[in-house]
Amino acid sequence: MNKNHTKQVELSNVFLPVIFSKSDLERVINEQIDGTLFDEKITEGGFKIQVSKASKIRLSIQETTIFYSVPLRIWLRKQMILGDIEAQGDIVINFKTILNIGSEWTVSAKTQIVDYKWLSVPKASLMGLKIPVRNIAETVIRRLKQQVTDTIDKQVNDHFVLKQYATSIWQMLQNPMLVSADYQTRFKFIPKQVTFAPFLTESDTILSTLHIQGSTEINVGATDTFLPNSSLSPLTIQDINGQKEAQLVIQSKIPLGEVQKVVLQQFRGQNFQFGAQGLQFEGLLIEKVGEVLQLKVRTSGSYEGWLTLVGTPNFDTEKNTIQLKDVSFQLDTSNITVATPKWSIQGPLTNQLAGDLTYHFEEDLTNLKTILQQQMNQTIFQKGVHVLANIRQIRLQKAYFTETALLLTIRVEGTVKVLVERLTINEQ
Repeated sequence: MNKNHTKQVELSNVFLPVIFSKSDLERVINEQIDGTLFDEKITEGGFKIQVSKASKIRLSIQETTIFYSVPLRIWLRKQMILGDIEAQGDIVINFKTILNIGSEWTVSAKTQIVDYKWLSVPKASLMGLKIPVRNIAETVIRRLKQQVTDTIDKQVNDHFVLKQYATSIWQMLQNPMLVSADYQTRFKFIPKQVTFAPFLTESDTILSTLHIQGSTEINVGATDTFLPNSSLSPLTIQDINGQKEAQLVIQSKIPLGEVQKVVLQQFRGQNFQFGAQGLQFEGLLIEKVGEVLQLKVRTSGSYEGWLTLVGTPNFDTEKNTIQLKDVSFQLDTSNITVATPKWSIQGPLTNQLAGDLTYHFEEDLTNLKTILQQQMNQTIFQKGVHVLANIRQIRLQKAYFTETALLLTIRVEGTVKVLVERLTINEQ
């Protein structure tokens, strides 16, 4: 291998905004918390108390803290000899839950009551005597504080199993993607590291950003040369919101045997005419010798046998082409009958091949762009959660031959988003 072409793996970097609706998250929470929340007799004053949700719970998220306002209706009743005491009031209790997300994808929640505000104060009287039910209600709230916050924390810890979800997505990302059945070409992304940005709330949108770094490969042929799957990496938390670009750097090592199939498919049956003579390509062997490439071609037509084409591979990353330049050839006179002196056909044939021995990657790159975008846009992590990808550009960045393979580096640029259109909660 040319020492100037020492293989250096450039990692792909994908900034992945995750966008979901605040109102949809509120919908899920309100579906989970509904109806009567508390209904029992308490010791303070012998009152029976019933607490229910008065209207919709509202929330916001900032970084790793969830703020939510819970409107409650409190009904109190006590049977007495002289009559029943009954009162009702509405109160809004403001909670906050601080999420502690660890590097091993663990999530723990700590909830506390921030404050509360009476919207309508419960009042009761018996025979003109005012009964201090507000004090009783506030005593109940203080008693319920630990019970309510413990319940919220348990719900978060039980249902928000972040490591389980992350492992599932991590493995799904590494499933090879079929690019071309004809050439047995598959694409694979192997994540190495992931960074998570704290949440932001903007109007009705809750936003976070994931930065996934990894290696991207294309495998051509029946033999699987992909690197093995990686295990879930530790999680890093960093403020990367606002970064949206996705850059895939695709490495492809195509064995010369597979290159031979592709080139032969392009040139098989073509008629190379020079004067009254002509030949067609029927078979092909490719070898890299030093800085030149040797193509041993089996021909039919005016010349039946083998000829060896020798030239210097030239890669034009602007035109996305590989061209064999300074082509010369040698006839295998032991297997070919030449009725015309070699010098009289070498010039015309070489001149014709010099223009024809060019492989254009443009069509391959266009097909790869279309397939990658289609496959990404068809990715569904779960019901209501899907990917929106837009590939702006795909180009050949680097290409060179080794003694055994053609090595390509392809750069893909664009944007990828995860849209959460409808949240669901899986009960355990």
